[in-house]
Amino acid sequence: MTVEANSYTDVAGNTGATGSDTVLIDTRLNYSLSIAKTSDGKEDITNTVFTVTVTPQNSSGSAITGNIAYTGTATNGTDYATGVTTFSIPNGSATDTITLLTTTDTLVEETETVIATISNASEGSTIDRASATANITDNDDDTTPDSFFFTSLSGEYLQTTYTTREVTITGISNGTPISISAGGEYNINGQGDWVSESGTINNNDNVKVRLTSSSSYSTTSTANLTIGTVTKSFNVTTKTAPVTEPSGGGSTGGSSGGGSTYTPPTSVEPTEPEEEVEEKPTEIETKPIEITPTTPIVEEPIVRSCTSTLSTTELDKPIYGEVTTLYIATFGRAPDSNGLCYWVNESGLDINGIAKSFFDQEETQQKYPEGYDDYDFIVSVYQQLFRRDPDQAGGDYWLAELARGAIERSEFILAIMNGATGDDALMLANQTTVGSKFVETGSNDIGQAQEVMQNITSDASSMDSALESMGGFVQPSISEVSKLYKATFNRDPDEEGLEYWVNQSGLDINGIAKSFFDQEETQDRYPEGYSNHDFIVSIYNNLFNREPDEAGLEYWEGELSSYTIDRSLFILTVINGATGEDALLLEEE
Repeated sequence: MTVEANSYTDVAGNTGATGSDTVLIDTRLNYSLSIAKTSDGKEDITNTVFTVTVTPQNSSGSAITGNIAYTGTATNGTDYATGVTTFSIPNGSATDTITLLTTTDTLVEETETVIATISNASEGSTIDRASATANITDNDDDTTPDSFFFTSLSGEYLQTTYTTREVTITGISNGTPISISAGGEYNINGQGDWVSESGTINNNDNVKVRLTSSSSYSTTSTANLTIGTVTKSFNVTTKTAPVTEPSGGGSTGGSSGGGSTYTPPTSVEPTEPEEEVEEKPTEIETKPIEITPTTPIVEEPIVRSCTSTLSTTELDKPIYGEVTTLYIATFGRAPDSNGLCYWVNESGLDINGIAKSFFDQEETQQKYPEGYDDYDFIVSVYQQLFRRDPDQAGGDYWLAELARGAIERSEFILAIMNGATGDDALMLANQTTVGSKFVETGSNDIGQAQEVMQNITSDASSMDSALESMGGFVQPSISEVSKLYKATFNRDPDEEGLEYWVNQSGLDINGIAKSFFDQEETQDRYPEGYSNHDFIVSIYNNLFNREPDEAGLEYWEGELSSYTIDRSLFILTVINGATGEDALLLEEE
């Protein structure tokens, strides 16, 4: 800049005389540096972390650097891996993270300190806070684990072995003692035998407990698992003793004749009471849950092909999709053709009644025999539907609901089916599609029904592979293509177009959905730049006359934006995943 003065000296040391001249003014920002502890270290568990911060954010055009040194009672290179000796905050950033890897030894030590000090900062920077202190805690005598628990069970069978969910033990030293009280056994990491003897457990090991319930009614059996200084109990209480009416016309404890009081025997054998035979109602059709003894079950189906008596359009009724999914959830397989036809057309049951009746079938009783505990049942259903275990919070919730009798196992299955979201919903839709196509082959081979479902995931290619294994190309139905027209174009198909896509295109439903996006009508309706948000809302309105819920909209936007699925697969997934009123509306249209 130009100044007038008697004399001057600029920042470069140049001097001038009276008059005017051009001088240099330093306009660079002055950056302030500080260091702070981000986290303390714990031997074998967590690392020590410091953060160097610059204020304001670095906009100098180059990195702000400096030196860093370590002192304190902890030894650099022994108690923690040798730390870096410099820091660097890039242009456009405000911090640099310094991580010291905590090392493990067998020495029992007091808590030690590490002091990180910064110096020699870049030109134009000043150090406001030069040092920060963190602690490193020894773990060689830490025998108090972080909180864990086992869910108690009640109303259980007599003399039956029950197993807890697996819990992860954290916050302890490796080699912490573990023991269990008489009658109980434990297993670590699912390896080796169940043991009742004392042993040791390491940090992050998984442990579960089992015990056998009492041979007496209304009796609680307990296994106490002790890890280090903490003991947790697993309790199993047997069911209440049944009360059986005394035989004959005699009475006990009162006058002869009516109104007598029955005193249960002092010794009760641990057997289930005989089921009381009730008179059947005169109008059996008004109570569809009750099945007459002559009703055939899935294992002895009516000998006929489902597809020989039903049109493809009839196969697309929502109930078929629901029962197909129910087969997958309960049995881990596609439906056999005769079985599906029986349950849908002849059982007289709604989906809730079918789910309950599945548990009367021999196949179910073999898959989940008496004493099959609730936790293993929950895991089995999740694996069959989603190829994964439940998350711990979800598993604990359902375990508690089943244990206290709030829901039955059939109701649990329906709740899991109807509540699927995200990748779980995609996988479920893919499995249901394959299961439905298996039924259309007319097969009643249970082995094939199991095999065809083995490798299906949320990826559409796994569904395509399963369809190919059933004979490759599967011709689409009129109903499938009609729904695709409704979803994509918000209209019924024209006769010529429907005829072409179903009978002449040579494409399955996935290929047709993709080809729809090559059509001029689609490109006019969803032009370049049409957002994923608006596209999702349009499809939901076309199909269901409503907008998606907020969580669903957010999920699908993420899937489309990340190219996890394309728009054609999104449409098919929404169609195949429709339930409740959405499914009914889709079928009516």
